Parts: sequence; C-alpha cells; structure tokens
Amino acid sequence: MEKSEQAVKSRRSSAEKAIAETIQAESAKAKPDPRAFARAGKYADKACQSKRFDSLNRRRTGDGLLIKRFRIPGDSVVGTLGEARSEWQGESTIPFVLDDGRVIALPGNRRLQKAIEKAKATFLRVRIIYLSKLRTNAGHYEKVYRVELAPLGKGGD
Repeated sequence: MEKSEQAVKSRRSSAEKAIAETIQAESAKAKPDPRAFARAGKYADKACQSKRFDSLNRRRTGDGLLIKRFRIPGDSVVGTLGEARSEWQGESTIPFVLDDGRVIALPGNRRLQKAIEKAKATFLRVRIIYLSKLRTNAGHYEKVYRVELAPLGKGGD
C-alpha cells in the first residue's frame, strides 16, 4: 500500500509541477491589456445596475433605508440603536446610526430584538455581532446575535 500511495503522490506532484511551470511560463510572456480590464469592469457594472442583481442585498425599508443583512459569522456593525418599528409590509426593522453618520436598518427578527431587549440597548452605542445560525425544533434556522456595549472611538475599538 505504501509504495502505491507514494507512486500516486509522486505522479500527482509531478503533474502539479508541470501545470505550475506551464502557467508560470505563460504568465511571464503575458502582458495585461488595460482596455480589456476596463471592458470587464463595465460588464460587471452593467450587471450591478440590473433589476435582477442580488435583490436581497439591496432591500430597503419603506422610507429608503438600506437593510443590513448579516451573512457571514463574525459580521458586525457599530453604532447607535434606535427603536424597533413596523414597516408597511408587516416586516419590522431597527434603525441604526453608523459611526460615519449613515443610517441603515437592521432586520427586526425575534432573536435580535430579544437580545437588544435583554441588554436594554435602545439608544445606546453598541456593537452587534452575527454569531451563526441555530436550528429550531421545527427544522428552521434562526440567526444568533451578540449585542455588546461598544467602547468610544471609531469602529468600537
């Protein structure tokens, strides 16, 4: 077994070396074309302007506030919390003033509202950290947040 594993590894490593050498040789000859990169940038910008572009990231409240969506565990925001309010679509949001003065809305889900309520954090400067998802007994997931008092200073540091 050991000899066959070593043979596979040596074949794999020699194949990887050959691929790497080929790519490095070609990259040494390649010259970047700024116009091509500009065209690629316009292509991406046009897709961003489409109505179909990742509409979940661009959701807004009735009065035009951008709704912050926490997606990656560890995502956080630092600023001052407002009072939770109900939107015209029946969805509740929480206004949040960032340190740079911009106002966004946080999703008013049950777990986040409960964490804010337990911390009595309304109208205080806080850091909200998205921890992860929790599976409920019904088989659904809820996002779990930590609400902590943010120290004074830019970015809560």
